[in-house]
Amino acid sequence: MVTRSTVSRCIIMDFMRENMRSRKLLFIGPPAAGKTSLRKFFFDAVPSEKLLAESEPPTKAMKFHVHDYLYSYMFDNLSVPEKEDIPIKLAIVDTSGQEINRLLEEQRERAFPSADIVFFVFDIGDWFKKERREYVLDLFTRILRVIVELAPDAQVCIFCHKIDKIGLNEPNLEKIRGEIKEIMLERAFNGLGQVVVPRFFMTSIKGDHAKDCFFTLLELVTGLFTHLL
Repeated sequence: MVTRSTVSRCIIMDFMRENMRSRKLLFIGPPAAGKTSLRKFFFDAVPSEKLLAESEPPTKAMKFHVHDYLYSYMFDNLSVPEKEDIPIKLAIVDTSGQEINRLLEEQRERAFPSADIVFFVFDIGDWFKKERREYVLDLFTRILRVIVELAPDAQVCIFCHKIDKIGLNEPNLEKIRGEIKEIMLERAFNGLGQVVVPRFFMTSIKGDHAKDCFFTLLELVTGLFTHLL
């Protein structure tokens, strides 16, 4: 039975689809940080258990993906994904960590312009290794420099990813997040000579962390379209 509320909802959804402009997300970071798994987990409704059980091959070159809807809840291995009724227009750029230098030099004009959100994703385990930490900080500064030049209006979101590997409780995770934020912001200011204001998130798609990660992404992405709601 078609009800008045169903008709009204369809009219609203059609209006949103017709009047929203396309948005662009960029996932970038070191190799094996979990960028592609994050994208598949949230946008393709691949259960986290499946992603963690199967070895994800490294992304080669840039991959462009287009989405016109979102899932509003997380799927597990028992769920059957259904197309969600949340209309969007979204282009996603999934980048190769192995080709990061090429991306920041030869391909930057393809990847960065018009980005609405840039997700810098790194394995938090690297933070506790001196050489890897320096690599993450240097890469972060290089990426910020390109963002300031080519996508100055983009939101910058730092995903300190795979927090399940370090096994800390919430207060200690928050302490580490504060330390990472302070050091990265200082490095960014010293490298760019200007203040940048990224947002910092402690994330994982494993176990109890998966739901928090999903809803963090949902809030960030739907926030791009709230002017039509």
